[in-house]
Amino acid sequence: MKKKWQNFSKKSNRLTLSLFWSSSAASFLLVLILTASLALCLQPLFFIISARRDERQTTQMFKINHLALAIAEQEGWCPACTNNNENGSLTFRHHNPGALRSSPFQVASKNGFAVFASDLEGYNALVWDLTQKAKGNTRTALNGESTLKQLIHVWAPAADNNNPDSYLKFVCSKTNFTPDMKLKELLN
Repeated sequence: MKKKWQNFSKKSNRLTLSLFWSSSAASFLLVLILTASLALCLQPLFFIISARRDERQTTQMFKINHLALAIAEQEGWCPACTNNNENGSLTFRHHNPGALRSSPFQVASKNGFAVFASDLEGYNALVWDLTQKAKGNTRTALNGESTLKQLIHVWAPAADNNNPDSYLKFVCSKTNFTPDMKLKELLN
């Protein structure tokens, strides 16, 4: 008798579990279908919002990267075996395309300039520095209302044997930016 009761009890539990699973699975499936339907309806809206956000970020990064590349070229950042310099330029050997004097990302300092672990880290530090200047987060007093001309005069001062006007002319020719462009435009 005991054995028959155990068999019935096991069958009963399986039946209960089966009914529970069926109703749970059906509920889950219904929720899944409704969620998928809603997602398909809203997908174009999410895509438009995401595309607009990405477009702003891409435009911002394009402008800053364009300026950073022009600065790197003006600073003489070039690999070895170019420009008759078998070791590459000082900025190239230091992985410092912007000729930054200091940076929170530097691993060392040499000859008065920051040294970075890799070219990518040096380039990212340059872009970060330009972004901070455009936001007004530096000790240079530059901010979003500062002009490209003011940035270049701080970046490459005459006191360091630079020709800021020539530097500015080069950067403007490479980027098609104007000398009176506000730095906040790099962030828009």
